[in-house]
Amino acid sequence: MNKILWTTMLSTALVAGAACKNDASDKLESAQKNLREQTGDLVAKQREMGKEVQRDMAVAYTEFRLEARERLERLELRIGELERKGDADSRAAAAKLRTERAALATRLDSMSERAEAGWENVKRDTQASLDRLEMDIDARL
Repeated sequence: MNKILWTTMLSTALVAGAACKNDASDKLESAQKNLREQTGDLVAKQREMGKEVQRDMAVAYTEFRLEARERLERLELRIGELERKGDADSRAAAAKLRTERAALATRLDSMSERAEAGWENVKRDTQASLDRLEMDIDARL
């Protein structure tokens, strides 16, 4: 009878242990599946945010480029005004300023080749160069 009792208890313990093991295994699998789903959702959200940032950068770049082009055109008109003064100093100054303007136009055209990470630096440098050129023209007119 003792043998039967011990055998029954041992069998019950083994069955319960296997059931607990299966339950823990199921919980682990469920947690892993949930983690995979959440990771997938995060990756998808990050991709979408990256696309939004790229769109925003493209819009900002286009707007800046248009504004800079307009400024360059206005500067060209003012350089022409300086040149029409007719004296040698004005013509020499106009030639120098036109060279600077052409360099800025070239830099503006090559902006699309620069990395997005340096966008703010490029924008700041170009605006500063345009401002300097504008002040030079103002000083000579």
